[in-house]
Amino acid sequence: MRDDGHTMAVGSRAASWDRSMTVGLGLIALLALGLRFYQITELPYGLWRDEARHGLYALRMLNDPGYRPVYIASSSLNIPALGIYPFALALHLWGIHPWSLRTVTALAGALTVLPVAALTWQLCQQRLVTLLAAALLAVSSWHVSISRFSYPTIFDPLLSLTALWLLLVGFEAALSKRQPLRLVLASGLSGACLGLAAQMYYTGRVALVIAGVLLVLRCWHHLREWRMWLPLLVLFVGGGLLTTAPLLGYAWQHPDRMVGRVSEVFLLSEAALEGRAPLAALDDSLGRHLLMFHVAGDANGRHHAPGHPMLDALTGLGLLIGCGVLLAHWRRWQGAALLLAVMISLLPSLLAVEGPHAMRSIGAVAFACIIAALGWTTLLRLCQTHWLPWCRRCHALAALVLSAMLVLNGWLYFVAMPVDPAVWVSSYPVHTRIGEYIGQFAEQHGPASVRQLALPEHLKRNSVMDLLTSGLPIQTVDLAHTQHYEPGTLLILSGYTARQEVLTVERMTRKSLHVVTYGPALPGRQDPAFIVYELR
Repeated sequence: MRDDGHTMAVGSRAASWDRSMTVGLGLIALLALGLRFYQITELPYGLWRDEARHGLYALRMLNDPGYRPVYIASSSLNIPALGIYPFALALHLWGIHPWSLRTVTALAGALTVLPVAALTWQLCQQRLVTLLAAALLAVSSWHVSISRFSYPTIFDPLLSLTALWLLLVGFEAALSKRQPLRLVLASGLSGACLGLAAQMYYTGRVALVIAGVLLVLRCWHHLREWRMWLPLLVLFVGGGLLTTAPLLGYAWQHPDRMVGRVSEVFLLSEAALEGRAPLAALDDSLGRHLLMFHVAGDANGRHHAPGHPMLDALTGLGLLIGCGVLLAHWRRWQGAALLLAVMISLLPSLLAVEGPHAMRSIGAVAFACIIAALGWTTLLRLCQTHWLPWCRRCHALAALVLSAMLVLNGWLYFVAMPVDPAVWVSSYPVHTRIGEYIGQFAEQHGPASVRQLALPEHLKRNSVMDLLTSGLPIQTVDLAHTQHYEPGTLLILSGYTARQEVLTVERMTRKSLHVVTYGPALPGRQDPAFIVYELR
């Protein structure tokens, strides 16, 4: 390492970015895109109500030019509004489909490998560590799962990692005194990106703390040059205030609304404690989060595979080795920054109920991948030097390890999770498939033809159905009471309850129901998601 501790990869000199790095990162970005867009119309199988609510507010933004909120505070949704605007763009481009909203989150998730690589390079300037960190994030089942979930959470890492990279670039420019334009652009854009990240989801607010820690660590090593980096701080804060001004104004007027959702899920609230001692609740949460990477992670099937650790075994091994390497060189600011970044990123999950929570801790995955990449680079160089001297390049071993990681994570997300009832039942699979069928019916026969369709009230009263059938004149019926049906009415019933409901309708109407079509089979089963009947 150099004397200033600029590099953190043990046993290697700082390298330069060349064409091979650009090609390698491009291939990794393509891999990330492939994993996040493969079967995007089918996986996840169903929409969750909060995803649908995001779509409903996005539709309102799209249809009402006067509706441009800064913050959405309602009984159904409490979230900064900026993260909903990309969903409006998705609906404008693709129309209303179960997969429409996922396209923007999948794209944001795939693009995150770029700032991860840039930040890693700025920290260590080591080719293998940089490419491996980006590749680990690209194949991570944790990151893939959240990237394909229609939540603005995934926009936060993309912006916050970009902000941290630009912050380091700006600091370097400030110390050089020969790059004033680079200093202005990097510092101002860093603050702007951080301000945008804070308005995407609650997790974005901890990125401000991470940036503060990074600044303290860098400035501490250059206290005597404070006049050189002081302009960076001014530009950084100015950029942040510029982008957060609307949200800060809203927070000044409605402070209770800004903390509403955070207060609801706070681990130490009276409702969450349920009579337990606060220290006992914290201890229990800390224990679960210490195990989340290697033993058992998020139990919610919407976020990740229940019962599985958040990292695959190989990435988890790299994380342990990487932590050991950083602790062995604890005096270097890069190691302290990475370890503190992981811990700070876990706080939104650690201090909330239902932890470990894959979404609230999403900021930790990128830093964990950087540390794991450092760990694997160290291990591979040891293998090359002491155990496998015939292998002249670490890159071949790294490619082999990465291939194994790709298989492990790909199998978990695309093979194991789709047929796991704990995963697909955690959303609204029946409502999603019925809503998709109604939308396809309207496309084929025209919106007016939807009046021919009838849906039980208990299925219609749902955010997912509201989104997927928005603007369509579908009938709703109460199966518990006698109802007049026009001949030729197509009644759509849930596959779970269709047989019992058919008997009820036939008894009340004294008409026979005939099957018109079956919906797609539920994952891992032969039962259809819904059945369409015609009344004759």
